[in-house]
Amino acid sequence: MSDKVARAAAGDDAATSRIVMAGRSAEAVGLRSLDERLAEVVHETSSPDGGAIVTVRGPDDVVFEFRAGAYGRYDETGLAHQLERLARTVYDRYTGEVNDVIDDYLGGDGVDDDDAELGEFRTQLDRMVFKATSSRGAIAVATRAFVEWKVGVAPGALSLSESEFVAELQSVAAQLRAEQVRQTERARGGVYGFGWVSFE
Repeated sequence: MSDKVARAAAGDDAATSRIVMAGRSAEAVGLRSLDERLAEVVHETSSPDGGAIVTVRGPDDVVFEFRAGAYGRYDETGLAHQLERLARTVYDRYTGEVNDVIDDYLGGDGVDDDDAELGEFRTQLDRMVFKATSSRGAIAVATRAFVEWKVGVAPGALSLSESEFVAELQSVAAQLRAEQVRQTERARGGVYGFGWVSFE
């Protein structure tokens, strides 16, 4: 995970100051301003074969679809391969756009390499592993920090209709996001203590 994304997850503003329970309204406004800018980032990516499409409007707004006629041409192994590469590509590109927004927000402010707490927090983010299985068991996904991906499509899963399979993809995305939030909050509390305010 990049330094900029780690700082945003930690809740740091341009001076890497901390938001504590006592509250510092100017900093809180700054966080909301960043959230508003990030909410404007929208990214659409297609799988390498062009058959599957994902649109990301934020970590809680991920939409999957297939191009007309594409779903019926897949087998389980081929679709799993396409989804795995799609997940890696969309996260890399979306994160790149998010980094640009954060960089602009921070005004090019560099990361303090001597900030031991931020370094520890970033290390924990990079080591996180998230796993999810779709509601009907058609899809299983594991990812390390959204960088390394493994996607499996169960035998017989493509007997589901296209809309049913898309619902399976949506359920996996929601589970991964929930697990990310849970682990990030736990890491944040462990590194910075329980005085942190969560705006999620």
